[in-house]
Amino acid sequence: MEQPIELVFSTHELSSFERRAYWNDEVSEQWQATTFEWIDEEASHGKVIMHSFAGSLSAECENASARIARPKRLIQQAPDCYNLVLHLDGGGVSRQGGREIAADTGDLILMAATEPFEMILSRHHVRSWALPRRMLDPLLRDPATAVNALIPGRSVLGGLLGTYLGTLWQSFGKVDLDTAVAFDRHLHQLVALALGGKKTELDEPWDRRTQSAHQLKHTALDVTTEQARRAWVLRERYGLTRAEAAFALEIVKGDGRDAAARRRGISVSTAHSHLTRIFEKTGVHRQAELVHLLMMSWMDG
Repeated sequence: MEQPIELVFSTHELSSFERRAYWNDEVSEQWQATTFEWIDEEASHGKVIMHSFAGSLSAECENASARIARPKRLIQQAPDCYNLVLHLDGGGVSRQGGREIAADTGDLILMAATEPFEMILSRHHVRSWALPRRMLDPLLRDPATAVNALIPGRSVLGGLLGTYLGTLWQSFGKVDLDTAVAFDRHLHQLVALALGGKKTELDEPWDRRTQSAHQLKHTALDVTTEQARRAWVLRERYGLTRAEAAFALEIVKGDGRDAAARRRGISVSTAHSHLTRIFEKTGVHRQAELVHLLMMSWMDG
């Protein structure tokens, strides 16, 4: 199995004076076409982790009080991709293409890496993924919609994307190369759906999914209603019992079987039995495969 590359930048052990110089100089120098400026002297520490696996790049920024930017002078060095940023805790402000967007917890922002941008974070926790333009642009009606685009975390597709990205992060370096590539491909499809999508001759269901996505985004579905819809899809499509469907809804949260069992108030042995039967009925063999299958089922259902 291909091993991931991980780079960690941390100011935990540095003094306030050293911290500013570290971010402004060392981190900015090593991070491709991006500048970091530490803006909060009171923050105890900050950490950035960059992952590279299966040709894809992702990063995590914790306790960040920083201005992250890509000035015009560095555009030529930038990769030809989009940056999808998920705000896990706290919000932030992004500026690109003459637009300024304020994001809250759970929201996603998509920015073009080949255009100047600026992002202001204050002690927040964010994760980002690089999405190559050659893979995303053909799926979009208008690529211009991907420049500093907001995908609300409270929308159905925004919530689905957030859950899917959590699964990707948990599976990082734990799946084979083919699975990792498949995960990336479906990530691009989900992002395209959230931005409007595009019908292609190779994918007849695409237009139907896009129309469904638009309807869902503008329908005020409360959490209970959406969970009931998802459970119904699983029971109808795979023959899951009520208990198995309810347990499957917990598994997709990405924190493992035992955590799912605690939320359901069942024993570990019962959870193991549920998961075994779910695997048998859906035809998958690993939790990562199961999460991917269920998410795609909810998009179709």
